[in-house]
Amino acid sequence: EPKGVLAQISPVTMRSLDRVGLDHYLLIHTSSLRVFPAATHPEEGQTITGEHIRATLATLRRNFGHVVLDLPHGFNEVTLTGLELADRVLLVATPEQLTLHDVLECRRIFVDVLNLPADHVSYVLNHPQPYGGLPLSEFSAATDTPWSEIAHGGEAPSTAALRGESLLGTRPNNVVARAAAELADRIGAEGRERAALSGRPL
Repeated sequence: EPKGVLAQISPVTMRSLDRVGLDHYLLIHTSSLRVFPAATHPEEGQTITGEHIRATLATLRRNFGHVVLDLPHGFNEVTLTGLELADRVLLVATPEQLTLHDVLECRRIFVDVLNLPADHVSYVLNHPQPYGGLPLSEFSAATDTPWSEIAHGGEAPSTAALRGESLLGTRPNNVVARAAAELADRIGAEGRERAALSGRPL
């Protein structure tokens, strides 16, 4: 149970938190991952604004080298602010025709509305089900960009999620764990390279 959630903190308070104050809100997983819950009830989530995201990212970036945002699916104020402030956007899709249509719409918004640099966006085709669906080549061709792929990992990813376990910690040789680790390593290396070129510490 979280001691507090983002929806209960004002952006002004969020910006002023030091590490001790921040630790009051962060849930620590056995894997060392820290989680900052957005809300405990659906109605709380509706009160979160783009300014909450700006303030929270500023505070988290002062204290951590890597921050991952799990953004809402719709293009609301929270999502748009998170995308605008992100150093890297990772769009994860499943191999269905309807999903490909949604991916193309997302790509249009990334390019035409948000003006995100192409090298800030990565695409991943995830296979949560054992059946094939659309091949990776169709997604690459439709978006004119390379994609990464995560193969079906059997029941292990769902089991780990239900138990609140780190798949990388419990099943490091699972295809999903290996693919996620490789993707994280690649993004981390690219981030360090960009930071070095810009003179900005990572």
